[in-house]
Amino acid sequence: MPKKIDYRDKLLYELSLDCRIKNKDLAKILKISPQLTSYTTEKLIDDKVINFYELELDPAKFGLINIILFGSFSIFEKSKQNEIIRKLKELDWCTYVETAELGTDLILEFTVPNLSFFNKVLMGILEENQKALYIKDIYPVIVKHNFNKRYLYKKSRIFLEKIFSGDRQVIEITKNDKRVLNALVKDPKASIVKISNLADIDMRTVLKIIKNLKKNKIIRGFGVCINNSNIHIDSKMILIDFKYSSIKETNRLISYCNQVPEIESLIKLIGKNTIMIRINSPETNDVFNELRKEFQFQEYEIYSSKQILKNIYIPMQVLNDDYSIY
Repeated sequence: MPKKIDYRDKLLYELSLDCRIKNKDLAKILKISPQLTSYTTEKLIDDKVINFYELELDPAKFGLINIILFGSFSIFEKSKQNEIIRKLKELDWCTYVETAELGTDLILEFTVPNLSFFNKVLMGILEENQKALYIKDIYPVIVKHNFNKRYLYKKSRIFLEKIFSGDRQVIEITKNDKRVLNALVKDPKASIVKISNLADIDMRTVLKIIKNLKKNKIIRGFGVCINNSNIHIDSKMILIDFKYSSIKETNRLISYCNQVPEIESLIKLIGKNTIMIRINSPETNDVFNELRKEFQFQEYEIYSSKQILKNIYIPMQVLNDDYSIY
């Protein structure tokens, strides 16, 4: 049965487009009162539908690369598993942590300066968690295509695509840029007044810095991380061996995915599988079957998501004034 769409779905969708939207503007879009808008948003946070808000940054603009890992626990005590997850969340270079229910236990992403640096970080993790954590697969990321979360509100006729990583020119950012970004990473919804106080920069300069960071595509947006299971949405990652397909066919796949409301992202990878697609739907199998019918791929793996616990796009220490990998 299709999920009923009401103003809560549209509210989540609008927050996913821009979580910094003013409450009065959001209320106008939803055609409800500002009081009800504020109450509903707080209720979604209390009910753990909204996990956290996100500042969307492009790691390539900082000279960083992304690597996705699929890991499984070799121990079964919940307390020990939770301890490993806690340490991974605290590890700055591990910018993404997601638990899974099918095919793997953890989906991790590391954002690092280079592969050699990543290898050192990974060896440290494995040494600390001997016989407790098994790394099944490692995939360096070529490029990410993120689409707007139309699965939340299928009436939307907006088709957005944000491209992260890939071949990007590194942008030098100033100390003031870093201070503003630090404040926004910690609180993506922070007011200009709050950012000004935290960064110790006047408000007019803060507004100018944010505008500049957007123009240079360092800031790609302000989004929201949603706990899909709490709104009865099944979330799956499909890994596909698409390496023998032409560039034209790959581009057709990207275009197709952007047209399907239930598909949130497509990531190009290096490895035995070369495409990773995230599907969010009460009927993910139907969406997957249509995808497979359209593109006739034979080799694939499916992972079922449980919950996203961390997603900060870049390590916080990159924003320190004295940042250096040496």
